[in-house]
Amino acid sequence: MPNKIFQPATFLIIISIFFSCNTTQEEKALSKTINYNNFPIEKVAQTPPFGWNSWDVFGTDVTEVEVKAMTDYMAENLKQHGYEYIVVDLAWYAIEQVERSMVFSTSPGATNSWDRSFLFHFAEMYRISGDFWDNWPSLLNMFNRAQIFKGHTGPGGWADCDMIPLGVINIRGEQGDGARMTRFTQDEQYTLMSFWTIFRSPLMLGMDLTQLDEFSMALLTNEKALDINQNSTNNDELFNNEDMSIWGAESADVLEKYIAVFNFIENAIRYNLNLKELLPELGEVTSGYDIWLNKELDVDELKNLNVNSHGVSYLVVK
Repeated sequence: MPNKIFQPATFLIIISIFFSCNTTQEEKALSKTINYNNFPIEKVAQTPPFGWNSWDVFGTDVTEVEVKAMTDYMAENLKQHGYEYIVVDLAWYAIEQVERSMVFSTSPGATNSWDRSFLFHFAEMYRISGDFWDNWPSLLNMFNRAQIFKGHTGPGGWADCDMIPLGVINIRGEQGDGARMTRFTQDEQYTLMSFWTIFRSPLMLGMDLTQLDEFSMALLTNEKALDINQNSTNNDELFNNEDMSIWGAESADVLEKYIAVFNFIENAIRYNLNLKELLPELGEVTSGYDIWLNKELDVDELKNLNVNSHGVSYLVVK
């Protein structure tokens, strides 16, 4: 493959800082007394960053050749969709040599115990859980983790659901015995990408990009899902119980509403979507669109959704 490394000005550096989990009560109290106006921060990440991280696929010993291969692939196939960051994870630091802008990212530890306002002000990405891997309980738990950061994620400071372990992962990772395909079912992969985009998490890919299959590529480059991640507003959970969760958002011009109906149980469900109850301010709905099925929906179809086990209906309504 010809060399297509990004020009230096086009990709930034993410610095991951690992904090201790043993945050003292005094430190917590101190963070709540800070006058943030005294510490102005120039933020780079006004929208959630997109990129690739080496950890899920190469662990602690990623090579220069592998990093260049991932960068070449991203430049050729993903940059036009907004993916631009390359993160070489763990023990690779050369900050004093960097003369470009940086995105400051914190890894878990104190992230889970410090005042969220502190993180929102000083960091641009902050992990909201421990390492996320390809199993349903971890994905289900992310819905709970997201609630903790409600009101503390937005332009310049993004709550980070962690790398996306789809495609071929773990070539030299910490989970299992060598390279394998993700253990998520296709429906669980739809759920992951729907939640990461409607919650507006950074999208950091964790797979071997050079082995991306057609399904994964389509999932990671869906234009409407990525647009929701980058540009939607008023993102919030509208309903939840033990069996399901419904998230909503809207376009910046409020002409489109976005609805994600997540099914947590082991069986498919047929759900009667009551848009007036979920969104009282919504006018008359005339049409809908299923983002993953790439299908126009009439009003009757919107009211009677079939949602697969561990799956999602990800909708645009007008």
